Amino acid sequence: MFCEGFKPELITQPAYWETLSQYLEDKGKTLYVLVNSDAFVDSQPLRTLFAEQRERNFDGTIQIRLISQEGRDDIQTQFNGALNNFAVFDNDMYRLEYEPSDYKAFGSFNNPEDAKLLLDLFNSVFEKSQPLNDGTAA
Repeated sequence: MFCEGFKPELITQPAYWETLSQYLEDKGKTLYVLVNSDAFVDSQPLRTLFAEQRERNFDGTIQIRLISQEGRDDIQTQFNGALNNFAVFDNDMYRLEYEPSDYKAFGSFNNPEDAKLLLDLFNSVFEKSQPLNDGTAA
């Protein structure tokens, strides 16, 4: 998932928060979050992910990174100058915001070609980005 910063006003909406919490209950699931800003590092949603990282002994199944300038440039190049938030859920499903300020997005549950393009972009940018943590030692 690439997002502005894991904004509390969005992430803590009941439907979103409950789905995320249920997802994290399965210790075999992975979650990679790439944020554009560390402004919300002390907010409940990111604190929850940091706590889950500790609970899982930093096994790599949950990773949070702060995007690099090179990564921002890569995303903006892909989206004609825009820095669109997006998420890829598996090899077929994705969500891509076209108006991030209003959370307007489109998505697909069965589009492996577009999901792969977004996943490849995410993986490339993720590798160029720095781990984000809450100051506790790994």
